[in-house]
Amino acid sequence: MEKTVKYPDLQPLTKGSSFKHVFDFLYKAAQLRYTNYEILNKVSNKLGTPKKLSKFVELGYLVRNKGDIFTVSEQSLRVLEAEGYSCKILKPAQGEGNEHNLKVAEAVLSFNYYAVLYPHFGDLIPDACVIETREREYKITFLEIEQEKDGWRGYLEAKKEKYDKLARDVDIYEKWWKVWSEKLGLPFCKMENFCFGVSCFGNIKRDWEGWNWQTLN
Repeated sequence: MEKTVKYPDLQPLTKGSSFKHVFDFLYKAAQLRYTNYEILNKVSNKLGTPKKLSKFVELGYLVRNKGDIFTVSEQSLRVLEAEGYSCKILKPAQGEGNEHNLKVAEAVLSFNYYAVLYPHFGDLIPDACVIETREREYKITFLEIEQEKDGWRGYLEAKKEKYDKLARDVDIYEKWWKVWSEKLGLPFCKMENFCFGVSCFGNIKRDWEGWNWQTLN
C-alpha cells in the first residue's frame, strides 16, 4: 500500500523530505527518549522545526511535556513496528523528563550508534548504553553524565568499583548481553570476547582503564 494512502496524516510532514525520513526521525526520537527543540533539530533540521514538531504533537506522534520536552507516543511505536523498525527494546518514556534526561540524549547523540539501551544492574544504573557497529563488530559503551557536587570524587570512585564488579560478573554475558544481542539482531559474540567501556561526561578526568572522559557543549 502506498504510504500516502496508509499515512495521509503524515504526508504534509514529508514536504522537503520523505516518509522514510519521517520514520527515521521518530525512531531516533524514540531511542533518545527525552528531547527538546535543539536536540530534534540536530536529528533533522528539516523535521525538527517548531512548526513541524507542533504538527507531530497535533497528530499524536509526539508528546510535548512541561518545559518543551518531547517524548514519542505509543502511536509512533506502532507505526514504526509496522514499517519494520526494530522496536523490541523501545517503549514510551516514563514521566515528563528533566534537564538531566536531555543531557543524556545529547551525550547519546554524540555517538554514531546502532542502538541505545537503558539497563539496570541492581545498584548500578547507567544513564544509557550505546551500541556502535562496524561490519560484523560492535562496541558497547555505558554512559555516565555527572555534575560536580560535594563528595563527587568518592561518588565516582564508588561507581567505578561497581563497573569493575560488573566486568568481573560471569553471569552478565548470559543474563544480560546474550538476551539483548539477540533482540537487537547483532552477530554472535563469544563470552571470552565480551567487554565494554564507560564514557563519563563531566568536568573531571581520571586515568582509569576502560573509561573515556568527555564534556558536553
